[in-house]
Amino acid sequence: TQVLAMTGENAGQRTYMTENEQALILRDGMLAGTRGLGHDLSVAEMAQSSALIRSGRSGQVSRTMRYWTGDGLERPLKLECNIGPGPKAGVMVENCQNGPLEIQNSYISQGGRVTVSRQWIGPDLGYATIQELRP
Repeated sequence: TQVLAMTGENAGQRTYMTENEQALILRDGMLAGTRGLGHDLSVAEMAQSSALIRSGRSGQVSRTMRYWTGDGLERPLKLECNIGPGPKAGVMVENCQNGPLEIQNSYISQGGRVTVSRQWIGPDLGYATIQELRP
């Protein structure tokens, strides 16, 4: 468990950082990137996913997650995702796949922002559970 403090906000993206400068970058509560964790998520392209999840609507979308490699290059991971209501009221679930890779993210939204979630960071870091304590 880590507590992160918001250290910046720019164009709708918020950066939350630990004391030792590990960071999560969120856009409307959805994971947009990481810094300082190793195997960092450079950027997540998820505008379509975000719109459906925050509005509570179902649909199929593509998303691309880009990762930094050890040689300083950015590698894309394209995912095909199905979004719909979860097993409990108010929870939206995003099931994504690329070949044998299958991930499942879950989200609870309030006021157009994701406030509680379990989101996949990447193949080396796995999942993070994120809860916003103050808007």
